[in-house]
Amino acid sequence: MGVEDVLVVVVVTSNFLRVRALNGERATAMSKLVPRNDRGNVIGEAHHRAQLSDADVELILYLRFEAGLTYPAIISKFDDGGFAPSRETVRDICLGKRRGQLAATYGPAIRRKKP
Repeated sequence: MGVEDVLVVVVVTSNFLRVRALNGERATAMSKLVPRNDRGNVIGEAHHRAQLSDADVELILYLRFEAGLTYPAIISKFDDGGFAPSRETVRDICLGKRRGQLAATYGPAIRRKKP
């Protein structure tokens, strides 16, 4: 689903640009574009439950495959008092089980209506 599939009608009301979508979703013109996979789901650091940035994931992959560090050594690089990923998270990122999707499209960050 591309951007052209989502955006249908643009309505200008009271100096505020509002974009209406096909299925009742809405996004403002100020919405930033977020990466989506081939099924249209938000991926990467734009996902609402993401705890690692895309730069952190790239650093993990670099430290594992270019620098040849082990999982505990990679985790120690993140141990600065903030969030440190678990060994399982680092393993899953390196094996491609997590954060291994490529962006198929970019679309607006759409807020869904509450039922």
